[in-house]
Amino acid sequence: MDAAKKDANTPDVILLLVTLILVTVGTAMIYSSSSILAMEKFKDGQFFLKKHLFFVFAGLVIMIVMTKIPYEQLKKLAYPGVIVSVVLLLLLFIPHVGVKRGGATRWLNLGVFSFQVTELVKVAMVLFLAHLLTRKARHLKKFSRGVLVPLSVTAVVMGLIILQPDFGTVVIIMSILLLMLSLAGSRITHLVFLGAAFIPVGIWLIMSKGYRMARLTAFLDPWKDADNTGFQLIQSLISFGSGGVTGQGIGDGMQKLFYLPEPHTDFILAVIAEESGFIGVTIIIFMFIFFLL
Repeated sequence: MDAAKKDANTPDVILLLVTLILVTVGTAMIYSSSSILAMEKFKDGQFFLKKHLFFVFAGLVIMIVMTKIPYEQLKKLAYPGVIVSVVLLLLLFIPHVGVKRGGATRWLNLGVFSFQVTELVKVAMVLFLAHLLTRKARHLKKFSRGVLVPLSVTAVVMGLIILQPDFGTVVIIMSILLLMLSLAGSRITHLVFLGAAFIPVGIWLIMSKGYRMARLTAFLDPWKDADNTGFQLIQSLISFGSGGVTGQGIGDGMQKLFYLPEPHTDFILAVIAEESGFIGVTIIIFMFIFFLL
């Protein structure tokens, strides 16, 4: 018993090491990709680095605290978490509270800093679904008693998110629901039905907004509209090509110099590819795969 308890309380050293390496590499690349942009916009080359380090420190503190809490206790956060998520998603629709960036109102303004609400929602939904599906384990073979409630709550959350609009996060949350239903033991027929039902809805959502359709066509053939919808993808491909096998060297990439849009966020992998090459990107991807497995 003591040995089992000791093993349960012993941290996974390899997983911890991989996490710290990814955080360290990420921090270095945040600075490399954002310093010139930060100097141009804020007259402080370390603006984004300082902001990132604040969240790194906060994340490490939360990680340490969470290691002291038995995971069984997390079920207490299941219902409060999803309620808080819905409230925060509703707050985004209040002017000056919800911050609009890139055509979508996804960020909540807290004065000192802002954060993307859907990142919290994803975690809350995982906790909520895990707890609810555990409670309903005996009824999961029946759609009305086992699947309908988690589906309904998830649909409400997805509805609020699509109003931002944030189609990508809706797809992620729907995927989380289907995966967790599958792992919990739901019928394959129910999963196929839900997946099939979401396909026409997804197609309608894509076609109802011109920019979503433009992104899809740009992904399939970016050179067809190279100066407009295909510009971002082409610049990203140039970054990958410029990096070659070993990269240009950390800090020596050129695409981050106002060619790549949002080089320190959306397109940071392209910066990594240019500066560390195929080898660097491959290592990063395998480390993320190891982290997930």
